[in-house]
Amino acid sequence: MALAQYDPLTGQENAFKMIDFPKLKRFGWYPFTMKIARRVLMATGRTMLPTTNSSYFIDIHDGQKLVAFREHTVKMFSYWHCGKHSDQPSHEECGMNWMLQAVAPHPLIGLPYSNEVFIEKIPVQDQRGRHVVEVVNPICPKCGWHDINGPDRLRVIRKIADERREIVYVLGVQGGTVLRIKEDGSIEPDSRTVEQA
Repeated sequence: MALAQYDPLTGQENAFKMIDFPKLKRFGWYPFTMKIARRVLMATGRTMLPTTNSSYFIDIHDGQKLVAFREHTVKMFSYWHCGKHSDQPSHEECGMNWMLQAVAPHPLIGLPYSNEVFIEKIPVQDQRGRHVVEVVNPICPKCGWHDINGPDRLRVIRKIADERREIVYVLGVQGGTVLRIKEDGSIEPDSRTVEQA
């Protein structure tokens, strides 16, 4: 993916490929300040999100090759939502969201998890004869509801598909330590060394 570079004085965009790499002595990731974001908006019409994150830069010595790119991660997942309304006058919805799995959720998601389920056994008649199908009904970890006991088989627990996106900015030199900088400005603990290509 192309890395857009904006001139902090004019707000104009300079393409990453325009860098004269043999003459490059320093490179870094610098967050947008309010002033720079305003200049970019006036010059290009693009809206940038100002942050208070720290700046990160590296010095590049003769013979070193820059490593600088963005990693986009999209985590697809599903979770359960309890839409049962209380019997109280407020009639509030439980609203619990959780994941049904045996291991801790991915850190990008951060939802609680539960393995509590009610197994519903449904007799089914097909061409080969009668057999039993087991259906998993998740039990809400907050209110304890599961759909099998609902009046007229009322279904209030729904499975919802969603996604989480994360961008990591990578910065370093080949053969040296490479920083993995998250969107909040923190450094990932698994920053690694990139070997010479």
